Amino acid sequence: MDALTLAAENGRTDTDSIRQCYYMIARKEFRPDPLKLVSTTPILDYNPNLSAYDGLMGGEVNV
Repeated sequence: MDALTLAAENGRTDTDSIRQCYYMIARKEFRPDPLKLVSTTPILDYNPNLSAYDGLMGGEVNV
């Protein structure tokens, strides 16, 4: 029942997810540590130049 509850709390209802929740509860030694994300991740300022593809798509008309 705990596995079904855990799966439902995470919006998962498929059998593979329920099975994974069961293994996470039953075998705590195999549970991975939570990811430690850095909150100061830099935001990349990337604007690709796609003008080379404009000709393939018919020029500026389809942009």
